[in-house]
Amino acid sequence: MGKLDGRIAVVTGGGTGLGREIVEAYAAAGATVVIASRKLDACERAAAEVRDRHQVEALGISCNVGTAPVYRDLTELTEHMWRKVLEINLLGAAALYLAGDESAFVTGAILELDGGATF
Repeated sequence: MGKLDGRIAVVTGGGTGLGREIVEAYAAAGATVVIASRKLDACERAAAEVRDRHQVEALGISCNVGTAPVYRDLTELTEHMWRKVLEINLLGAAALYLAGDESAFVTGAILELDGGATF
């Protein structure tokens, strides 16, 4: 059992480089990973390698977050997967903030990565 069993990680830019290393870390911890970038072939190759290496679910999809509409190519994701991502990334952080529990931010339980995009 990994720390992230039952969790879903969506990694943009996950086909190569640092994004790929982030995908590997999430998968090694047991997360299902969605690997998104402009290069579909790199995403699909990474997903196949991750499935073989870590025995987790992995999906490679084409996505260019640098153009509008943002995430247009992510429509392959199910509503359940999107709700899970939003639940963890938005609602979880907001609930901790509103509850006054900053310990998760200090201990690294919540990892904030900023790619510079505005929504």
